[in-house]
Amino acid sequence: MRSLTVVVMAMVLAMMLSLDVVAELELNRLAIPIPSDAELVEEEVGKVASHIVILGALEKVNHELKPESSINVRGTKSSYTYYLPGARKTQDVVDEISGALVTVGQIAYQCSSRTCGSSSYWAKELDRSVLYGPEQFQQYLVVEIDEGTGYVIVYVGQRATRKIYMHIERVDKINE
Repeated sequence: MRSLTVVVMAMVLAMMLSLDVVAELELNRLAIPIPSDAELVEEEVGKVASHIVILGALEKVNHELKPESSINVRGTKSSYTYYLPGARKTQDVVDEISGALVTVGQIAYQCSSRTCGSSSYWAKELDRSVLYGPEQFQQYLVVEIDEGTGYVIVYVGQRATRKIYMHIERVDKINE
C-alpha cells in the first residue's frame, strides 16, 4: 500500500511540474521573455468566455473608475502571474517584454506609473490581489497580435514590499 501511495504522489508531482513547463512553452511561443528565476504564482489556462480588454486610461464616472476605452473579446484566455525576485524596476520588465512582443503584433495601448490610474482597480479587474501596490510602480501593456487573432495583456506592479509581480494574459478570439 505504501509503494502505491509513493507512485501516486510521484505521478501528481510530475503532472504539476509539467504544467509549469506548458505555461512557459506557451508564453515562449509568443516570444515573451520569462526570467529564469521567475516563480509562477497563479495560472488559469484556456477559459472560454467574453473578456474585457482595456485600451484606455481610467476615468471616474459616477464615483467609479472605468476605462475610457475597452473592447469585449469572445475567446479563450490563458493567464499567468509571476513573482520576479530578480527584477528591480517595473519599467525594465515591460521594456524587455514590449521589445519581444512587437515581433508578433502592435502595441494597442500602454501606460505607466500614475497614468495607469489606481493599482487597486487593476488588482480587482485582473482578479489578482497580489498586484496591488503603489501607483508609481505599475506598467500596463496591450499588444494586438498580427492578423487581429487576439491580444496579449501584461501588467507589472511593485508592491510596497518592493516585490515585483508580472501578470500576463493571452486572449485568442473565437470566430463565430
